[in-house]
Amino acid sequence: MPQNSRNSKSDLDEEPRLPIGVKFLLAFVILLFIAAGVGIFYLTMSNQAATSQANATATAQAHSIATAHAATATANVTATALAHAGATATAIARANANATATATALPAFQVQGITIAVSPTSIAGMACGTPVNVTYTATITIAPGSQGGTVKLTWTIGSTSSPASITFAPGESVKTVSSTDIGSLARDNSYPRSASIISTSPNAVNSTTVRPAGTCV
Repeated sequence: MPQNSRNSKSDLDEEPRLPIGVKFLLAFVILLFIAAGVGIFYLTMSNQAATSQANATATAQAHSIATAHAATATANVTATALAHAGATATAIARANANATATATALPAFQVQGITIAVSPTSIAGMACGTPVNVTYTATITIAPGSQGGTVKLTWTIGSTSSPASITFAPGESVKTVSSTDIGSLARDNSYPRSASIISTSPNAVNSTTVRPAGTCV
């Protein structure tokens, strides 16, 4: 019997072979999948980059707007403070000017004159030894329209001196002060006694000296 050749193969040993068209189609499909994957990755990266850039732009714009608002608020506060300062300075200046004008317009608190009267004005015809109360009344005049104050006085009756004072309210200009001397009419005219008054503050002004006229009998 003839022997089979060593290189001969069975049908089972034959490698399956795909047609060229099928291989080309498979390769094209694989390329499509690869291209699609790359495109999706590129689109994802592009979207992420675009989102990051948009966020950065929005943040920068927000910061710019916030900075502008802060600058506007600071400018408004500064302008308001300056306006208030200017108004306050103007008000103080006007108040000072008015106060100066008022102070200048008021006359100084000074005694302009003192007059003195006595009661009774006469003892003529009265019996000597009769008890008589003699009242001396001084009228103090100060500058009209002054701010007021206290006038310090000193009475001199006979050889006796005693202090006194009288207070003027703002606008007052005339007031009186009295002192009473008690005694009995003397034949030698030692009673009633002579009296006078002097202001010592705010300035010195002397009155005349008075006593009841006449003598006792």
